Amino acid sequence: MASVTIRHAEAGDVARIAALHATAWRETYRGLLPEAVIAAHDQAACATIWRARLEAPPPGASLLLVEGEEGAAGPLLAFGACGPRRDAALPFPGEFEALYVLRRAQRAGIGRALMRRMAAALLEAGIDAAGLWVLRANLAARAFYTELGGTLVAARENPALGAAEVAYAWRDLRLLAAASRRPEG
Repeated sequence: MASVTIRHAEAGDVARIAALHATAWRETYRGLLPEAVIAAHDQAACATIWRARLEAPPPGASLLLVEGEEGAAGPLLAFGACGPRRDAALPFPGEFEALYVLRRAQRAGIGRALMRRMAAALLEAGIDAAGLWVLRANLAARAFYTELGGTLVAARENPALGAAEVAYAWRDLRLLAAASRRPEG
């Protein structure tokens, strides 16, 4: 993996997070979601989401950024969010809420490192198991979560997205934190 920095997000990062989020949505979900859903998830909508999250984070929640070689002056390559379960349909105390890696930074170990750091953050918050929802049609992400030891635990239709989702879970986050270790630089 190229030299990167993983750090906790701060209020001043909202615009960068929103820009990455909107770009990653277009890159990832084109062909998997209706175009109207993708278009509605623009930079302004994403900024609203992440500004609220940074202004009033839930206890035990983390929002992590992955930056290129130059740190805060370098490009934002990825981000991830995790915390206490938001969705009662997931029968685990924690949830991986977001993981977005720009296409140009994929397959470099960044997503793996970010998942490991989020697992560690959840463990530090006293959360030992977590799940996530992913589009059923997103086969690349599903393979990634399976490779990291995620177990398929549920499925549902998501009318807001106009697509089916499946849930993966890690019943022991210590295993995720340890199993996904690879050199980070």
